[in-house]
Amino acid sequence: MSNATQEALAALDANPQDAQALVALERALTEEQAWSQLVEVVPERARAQADLSVRVRMLVRASHVQRYELEDESGAALLNEAVGAGLAGEGLVEAFLAAYEPDTNWKAAVGAMIDAYSACDDKATRARLLHGAGHTYEDRLFDRERAIPFYQKAFKEDPTFTEPLEAARAIYRHTEHWGTVAKLYNVELKVTVDNRRKAEILKELGDLQKDKLKDWDNAMERYREALAVDV
Repeated sequence: MSNATQEALAALDANPQDAQALVALERALTEEQAWSQLVEVVPERARAQADLSVRVRMLVRASHVQRYELEDESGAALLNEAVGAGLAGEGLVEAFLAAYEPDTNWKAAVGAMIDAYSACDDKATRARLLHGAGHTYEDRLFDRERAIPFYQKAFKEDPTFTEPLEAARAIYRHTEHWGTVAKLYNVELKVTVDNRRKAEILKELGDLQKDKLKDWDNAMERYREALAVDV
């Protein structure tokens, strides 16, 4: 056992809430390639953490080690535990990414999000994980084409979560697929209940039809509809 591992364990014995010590412990065990010890010790110490983001990050990391370094598929249980820990929304995706940040193994991060999505029943969480996978492909693996199907699936999973629509629309703007951009505005318009956002969508759609599609008649109609919305 290395000095770094011993020091991290001693710090956690003194203060089980010491998140920095827990991260240092995981890093030290990784450097030692002490995979069995990592899977045995890190989840136990992670469960004592009040900070859910740290707890989830360490559970995801231990799950990866158990499944891929030790080739033990029972590590999937740790991944399920991470998803069920109570961390929601963007914070959940950020914790998954943090687990893979030291090695920048973003394809593995995407794989973990997909596995967690498959094992999760909550539609809002499933949508967040799919969106996170798409965003990782787009921003960290620089593969917009691979990102789009994840954004599409995320929106279908939870139509109240419109960030995937916005992300897909940005990609189609970049590639100047203006007709598809317009279709995505119309899709968002159908599911939007906030009047202020409806007016914004109509205005943006009108601008698109006027400036990019050169469809003046429909653009004017969108502007009239935007003005008619009670905000």
